[in-house]
Amino acid sequence: MSESTTKKSSKTQHQLRISRIIFFYHYYLFNWDKKDIIDKSLDLDKYNFNDEEIKFIEIFSNNLEVIENNIKKNITNKWSFFRIEPFIKAVLVNSFVEIIYLDIDKRISINEAMIILEEYAYISSKSMCNAILDKIKV
Repeated sequence: MSESTTKKSSKTQHQLRISRIIFFYHYYLFNWDKKDIIDKSLDLDKYNFNDEEIKFIEIFSNNLEVIENNIKKNITNKWSFFRIEPFIKAVLVNSFVEIIYLDIDKRISINEAMIILEEYAYISSKSMCNAILDKIKV
């Protein structure tokens, strides 16, 4: 690994979340093949992830079906995972990994997701995401 992936990030937790969400957004938007996820995350010109962030992406890659299935089962009849916008999927996935795999407090992760959605998405997306994330069993 290059030096930039082994050093500690000077980004805030909020900035790290946004970087990961952008990566996940690209995954869903461009419909990447699952086997390419790790290689794409190592593209330093685009993402400049450190080791900790690469581990986060590895958790996503190694548990993709479980993550998506858990999100799908928390979606009500009004929505479908297939029809959810790529950016919203990215926010949901990021929060799910934080809550389930990294033991980040559910309230903190949901609050951060709401802040990010407020900055980058339609306001109506917040209530849907909040409802889905709130159903996650810790």
